[in-house]
Amino acid sequence: MKWQVLFTTRFCDVVKDWVSILVYKDGTAKCAYFSKYIATESTRKEKRTQSKKTMVCKGPSCSLCTAYKEEVFRRDAKAA
Repeated sequence: MKWQVLFTTRFCDVVKDWVSILVYKDGTAKCAYFSKYIATESTRKEKRTQSKKTMVCKGPSCSLCTAYKEEVFRRDAKAA
């Protein structure tokens, strides 16, 4: 493994928006959408406009993050 973190942007069908997904060398994954709208405090306006979307967002444990993480490690194993 010669990388530290990989980043991609994918369309999330759950929140109906583009989200950034980061996969780290240690096997963890982070969703920037989740980090911005759920895990941290946002302004009232942002919370109001995003509330319906965030109720269904599962964060890094969602299928989109998991699929990208598996894809990254599969490609890495294949290249090695």
